[in-house]
Amino acid sequence: MMGKRNSIQAEDGSTLIEFALVLTLLLTLTFGMIDLARYVYTVSVVRAAAQEGARAGVIDQADAEDVQDAAYDKIVGLDPDQVAVDLLTPFPLSDEATVEVQVTYPFEFVTPFLAAAIGGPVLIEGTASMAAY
Repeated sequence: MMGKRNSIQAEDGSTLIEFALVLTLLLTLTFGMIDLARYVYTVSVVRAAAQEGARAGVIDQADAEDVQDAAYDKIVGLDPDQVAVDLLTPFPLSDEATVEVQVTYPFEFVTPFLAAAIGGPVLIEGTASMAAY
């Protein structure tokens, strides 16, 4: 009897260790996927903000402030204090000018293994240009 009881206790301990290892791996993969989804979302928002700023720049009577406001209005779910909107086109616009807007945002991964692999924030840039006729 004594040998059988020790065998069962030993199996319980190994099951707990296997569960801990598998759970760690599954949680790391899950949070890694969430982090990558955040990255894709951020890229999409930054590009949309650049497009909206360029679109606002070709509207009649638009000035540099209107372009920046339109780009900042498109920034949803990101820290607006870290967003930089640069106008690559001098204002006021001349006839048939092209409006070019660049939006940049520093993205930081939260998952430790991704943050360590990348080594710091990733600068996401979105550039858009539209011709004013």
